[in-house]
Amino acid sequence: MRGATSPTPSTCPAASESAMGAGAEHFGGLARDLTAAMEGYTGEELAVVRRWLEDMTAVITRHNRDSDSPAP
Repeated sequence: MRGATSPTPSTCPAASESAMGAGAEHFGGLARDLTAAMEGYTGEELAVVRRWLEDMTAVITRHNRDSDSPAP
């Protein structure tokens, strides 16, 4: 997701094209393989996996924030 200060293609076309090309070159095969692997799952199954990943990420993030505080 783009933030308010992120360049857009219209404000920085050369960097955006370059970044998009590098990303596609580096991650393109992975993206294709992941997409192919997900084809065997229903939308409902993927929604459960997404919910689980989001919940686990939230727990890990909270734990990490809590552990950043110095011990008493």
